[in-house]
Amino acid sequence: MNSKELKEIENKVYKEPDNMENIRKVQKNLIISSTIYLSITSIVFIALLFIYEKVNLLSIIPLPVFVILLLITIVYLVVSLLFSTVLKNNLKPVYFMLYYKIYDMLAYVLLLFTVLSFIVTFFITPTNVVGNSMNSTLKNGDKVLIWHLGYTPKDDDIVVLHVSKKYGTDDSMFIKRVVATSGDKVTYVEGSMYVNSVKVETMSSYEFQKCMSLHESESGTSQEYTIPKGYSVVLGDHRTNSEDSRVLGLIDNDDILGHAVFSLMPFKKISGKKLLYD
Repeated sequence: MNSKELKEIENKVYKEPDNMENIRKVQKNLIISSTIYLSITSIVFIALLFIYEKVNLLSIIPLPVFVILLLITIVYLVVSLLFSTVLKNNLKPVYFMLYYKIYDMLAYVLLLFTVLSFIVTFFITPTNVVGNSMNSTLKNGDKVLIWHLGYTPKDDDIVVLHVSKKYGTDDSMFIKRVVATSGDKVTYVEGSMYVNSVKVETMSSYEFQKCMSLHESESGTSQEYTIPKGYSVVLGDHRTNSEDSRVLGLIDNDDILGHAVFSLMPFKKISGKKLLYD
């Protein structure tokens, strides 16, 4: 029922308070909307059962808060649906009309917050860039959207990673660029790193070996490596001011939380290659 139709029925209710046909139309719409809203929330709840373990560390909404919001929405819709007939028969038409308007507003708000919370918790999350390691692509204070559910690291993607003591550093979040992923051929020739024969960065031999090391394991001496399955190499775009794989070593893909897809402030799509840095 759109706002125009609702207004017309509301006027009829005031003009013809004893005409129950108008109220039956309102109740019918309440039943239809409650059924649709319950179907949507039920789908969200079923999806939650399958993916609750995928809640991202970046999520700004804790899982318990989202679950409580979801349950409140479901209970409210069920109660409204069950009581609609009772209230229709026991309330004056003008009061039932008021009840419907309040129901409709609250149901819409609860459903909207539930769906948005679901998206933010499991799919795409806003976050802030802290530091200058991604200058000039991203600057300190930029607000970006991170896509995380089902994400697999790809070369040139800007990603958020969770680093901890296993990397020899404090627990924190870094934003970097993926320069090599599982299966890529990485070589060190005349003071530079090459990925699949494309020059990526000038660096020392020690930094190269560190990039190829697994966490705090000892660096090797080879000049050619294949990135193992489930790992990536990341660097900051501002290479002279970045704590990345040259310090952390290979990054476990399980610690890569998501892919930066949009910068909100300033607004722009985050894309484009950033391979060569001399």
